Amino acid sequence: MRNHFDLYKKPKPTPPEKQPEKRSWQWQGLSFTTWTVLLFLLIAGTASAGVLYFVNRWAPLVEMAKPQHTPAKPSSTRPFAGGDDPYGWEEEDDGGDTDAGSGPFPSPDAKQPVPPPPFHNRWHSPDQHTPPDHIGRSRPSPPVVAPPTANPPSSPVQPKVAVYVPYWETDTATVSFQQHAPSIDTAYFFWYELKADGTIGPISSAKGNEKILTLARQRQIDIIFSLGNGWDPKRLHYWLATADRRHILAQRIAQWAERQQIDGVELNLEPLLAEDRERLSDFVALASRSLHAKRKQLHISVFPKTREPGGWSGQIAQNWQQLGRHADKVNIMTFNYSQNKPGPGTPLTWLETVLAFAVTKMPVEKIQVVLPWTGQLWRTDRTYPGPLTYESAQMLLRKGWSLRRDANHEPYLVKRQEGKTETGYFQDTVSYNAKLNVIIQRFPGIGGVAHWYIGTEDPKVWTLIEQAKQSNR
Repeated sequence: MRNHFDLYKKPKPTPPEKQPEKRSWQWQGLSFTTWTVLLFLLIAGTASAGVLYFVNRWAPLVEMAKPQHTPAKPSSTRPFAGGDDPYGWEEEDDGGDTDAGSGPFPSPDAKQPVPPPPFHNRWHSPDQHTPPDHIGRSRPSPPVVAPPTANPPSSPVQPKVAVYVPYWETDTATVSFQQHAPSIDTAYFFWYELKADGTIGPISSAKGNEKILTLARQRQIDIIFSLGNGWDPKRLHYWLATADRRHILAQRIAQWAERQQIDGVELNLEPLLAEDRERLSDFVALASRSLHAKRKQLHISVFPKTREPGGWSGQIAQNWQQLGRHADKVNIMTFNYSQNKPGPGTPLTWLETVLAFAVTKMPVEKIQVVLPWTGQLWRTDRTYPGPLTYESAQMLLRKGWSLRRDANHEPYLVKRQEGKTETGYFQDTVSYNAKLNVIIQRFPGIGGVAHWYIGTEDPKVWTLIEQAKQSNR
């Protein structure tokens, strides 16, 4: 019989040769450490694949949302796609001149050196300050057809007649202003600029015209001072860079307008940087509030375009919908279309396309069309076209230049001598009437028509202006 103590006896040890071998944990021949590393790599790989899928799925949408910047070398310098080239641009040498503007020009036959004119609406040039020989020509916006009645006026509006008063050619400007003041509603004094330190003062070469200023006050014509940025995009960029600077600048402009005892300010900012698009819109909103608080108007001039955001920096920087929301008037500079070679200043189909797009972006009663009264003269001894006034064109006619007229009803002069051809496009009553008819017939609710610039016009245009004003009364 077993002793009950036998139950508590320790079992005899198994002989060494039969003892199970001690091993680390294994599965199918791999160690625990190895499987830990493999599991970590599997998790990391899955996470990476998820990140890559997200980037590939959403990055294109993020990229589409970014503002478009002008490429350093445009892929195409042709303004019309698909061979649609009604004005002969396809045959133009892309390396030609893009530098065009309007300003001081003593006479077509003056031999003395002529300083470069103040550039205005130099919209074909991508950066507008690099010499044209180094940049070629940018591609204008392609035509876009939009219904002209997409944004009807909220109430009946009496269209305004506005003129730009230059700081050059003051004698002819003064004579014309004195004669036609009863027909003028608004005068833009193109005299002032934002200085680098943020102060506001006259353009360095500008001389005040107290005669016109006094007459405008007597006739109760709206006096708007045009404010430029010294043709320096970096100067403006500095003051737009932060919210504090934008606020300071808006306050300074309002205080300056109050001291000058004027009716308002026009922001005539050229050139602009594409990256300032949102900042510029915010600044215009601040300037509008500051000026309105002092019972002053805010106007702004914009480059012509037919789509948003536009094809180059100046167009991209100007968000028409936002600017039209805050400004009292948006002055669309529909001139200087042809620059590299002789051509019309304002093609009629182009004018209509630009305005058809504009009325889809802003109230039609806020739109003011800026039409040219001066043309451009392409001379063989100059690298850029110079302004050609109506009076100067008559002088060339008396000297034997041939007179012709294009499909846009714009007159042009041609002189051929010693195998060279010189051409000058200018504006007269016929060409002005054609543009006015497009505006009146297609965009009857338009806020007004401004003119670049007084003193250069065909005197007979004032008869057309008065007739148009009478028909709207």
